[in-house]
Amino acid sequence: MIALTVPPALSDNIYDLVFRIQPKADISDVSLDCATSFGTSTAPPFYLASYRANVDGLPNACTLRYVADVTAVMVEFTATVTTDGSTKTASLDVTSVREGSSADTDAPTIASLTRIRPTTELTGAVPELVWQIAFDEDVQNVDVSDFVATGGEGSLGLRRLTDRQYEITFQGAVLMSGNGPLTLSLVPGQDITDLVGNALTDTAPIGANEPSFILDTARPRPTIGSSASAATNLAVIPLTIQFSEAVTELTLGDFIVSGGAISGFSGTEADYSANLTPSGDGVITVDLPSAAALDQVGQPSLAAETFTITSDRRAPRVASIERRTPTDALSNADSLTWRVVFDEPVTGVGAEDFTLSGTSADLSVAAIDSTQYDVTASGGLLASFEGTVSLAVTGSAAIQDLATNSISDPQPVGANESYTLDNTAPSSA
Repeated sequence: MIALTVPPALSDNIYDLVFRIQPKADISDVSLDCATSFGTSTAPPFYLASYRANVDGLPNACTLRYVADVTAVMVEFTATVTTDGSTKTASLDVTSVREGSSADTDAPTIASLTRIRPTTELTGAVPELVWQIAFDEDVQNVDVSDFVATGGEGSLGLRRLTDRQYEITFQGAVLMSGNGPLTLSLVPGQDITDLVGNALTDTAPIGANEPSFILDTARPRPTIGSSASAATNLAVIPLTIQFSEAVTELTLGDFIVSGGAISGFSGTEADYSANLTPSGDGVITVDLPSAAALDQVGQPSLAAETFTITSDRRAPRVASIERRTPTDALSNADSLTWRVVFDEPVTGVGAEDFTLSGTSADLSVAAIDSTQYDVTASGGLLASFEGTVSLAVTGSAAIQDLATNSISDPQPVGANESYTLDNTAPSSA
């Protein structure tokens, strides 16, 4: 039997309460655990435990422990002191009585640590994470401060289900925006014991061990690419579609194509491929709108950045060959420069790609930009030559556009100008 004795108040706000324990048999190792307990004493046939309480109407949780014969007893109760202004009343409410063998010397163990909400390791955005921890026997001193969650900022909560089972919750903004593992563990120095005081020393569960959730709150991001160059002469352009994580539900019909058509779609998880066939020369675009695919937790994919490529299967042409220095057709200059213009950007232009007709001279090339090149003839027989000198493109395969099409017709589409050299001085009649 446990009874409550209320001596005169120390003040208007504080009471010293005395709990009287009258056991049915001899007991030992009596202790009282309250916020402001101040000892126990013996006054046969009672054991007295004193406690100082505030007069605020709030319940004060206490734990009384003692050993009767070979049985360890733990009594949990609350004491409350209230006042109506002139009268103060103290009440006692026993919340649980637990017993264990005082001969028990085995340390408690963790039977299991399992995920409860959600049950899967991989999870999208959720309001909270919930674990359940189970011990192999009744335990005490289990508090939220015995646990820690790593992998994101948040707060833990603890709910006792039974003396052997507890529920731990985690809440925080990271659950709505974080990515990666979030793991629950017991802190070093936790003071969990069984009912007779054997400490929990081995914190590794002997059964199910599910301490972690993997947060996946980021939407999958697709990237469309190709091994082909930005301008290509390929009849079929290979496409790759890569996501930032594994997805499902992606189909050929999800793509939006301008200037061509997609076929041969295949792939799985995060990597897919397809063939892009141009409908003609020009710019081709491929788009993949948002929500075309879903990740493993059901989050819709983001829209892909528009993929752009130029189909160019036409060979470059010489647009014109015009006199540059001097500009007059009739000349006695020892150096002649032509401006050669192509109808699109080209590469691989060198002196070996040109020929001089009418006489011999050394040729050099200076690029103005990717479509314009100045070709200069100097030295050789120019200083003494009489007659027409013209420049021509050889049609070398080395000259290519950006899609690697080689020049095939070296004849200019437009102007094709030459010089007439007159190196003979006039004579008197």
